Amino acid sequence: MTLFQHKDLFRGSEADGIALGTYDVSEPTFVSFWNNTDYFWNGTNYMPQFATYPLRNVYSFYACAGSPSKLLFRFAGASGAVALGIPPQPGHLRLALIVGRPDNATQRFPIRAVPVMQTSPHASLRSSFTRGQYRQASKEIVAPSVLATPYENCFVSPPPTGVDTWCFDPIQKRRGLLWGDIAQPIYWSTSAGAGDGPDVDSVPLPVFSSATPRDGGEIKFNDAGALQNCPSQPASAPEDEGKIQMREEQAILGLP
Repeated sequence: MTLFQHKDLFRGSEADGIALGTYDVSEPTFVSFWNNTDYFWNGTNYMPQFATYPLRNVYSFYACAGSPSKLLFRFAGASGAVALGIPPQPGHLRLALIVGRPDNATQRFPIRAVPVMQTSPHASLRSSFTRGQYRQASKEIVAPSVLATPYENCFVSPPPTGVDTWCFDPIQKRRGLLWGDIAQPIYWSTSAGAGDGPDVDSVPLPVFSSATPRDGGEIKFNDAGALQNCPSQPASAPEDEGKIQMREEQAILGLP
């Protein structure tokens, strides 16, 4: 699925013409979200959960993309069926996205996570960014030594011109588990001003032994008609969502 601007479509205009279209897209990009409410961010450090910021199920969950943000996936919680269960075997959702190749060196594709707890407070909205997964060789046949030493993050640091290369951007590993190109934890921050904490592996937080996949829910990208706007959290702070929207618009335009 792609929300980048379509630029390469050619159509026959004659009555019996055949439409032929090409569009350069990235490899499938895996995006993962998981319940990380065993820790919260206090603006300085990740801290173990306690009564004010409790270990709690993500009751319902929405995944959105693009700018303006549009709904891709939703899971509506119900009795006995929560979107993302609690650690130490946290509930997680993994989606595979196919996004258009960026238009410039700085453009990124925003993915928004909207967690909803059964009762407030709700864990914070999260927005992450990707340029799409890139797995490509510089020619049809390359030496085994090239395959054995791939370049990583080729969109960010392109390999030298004229050198045989194999690009293979890695899947991210966090807290001991493989998640995706985007590995997005769901957790509380102490206030709107606290913002996002650093990478959870930079601390690092304790590893998980396993996780529980979310295998239900609704894919909304293929619904007939216009894409739905990304839903807001119940009683969400308007300034929080406004800041996220601004970051997403900057990313899709390739602005710093």
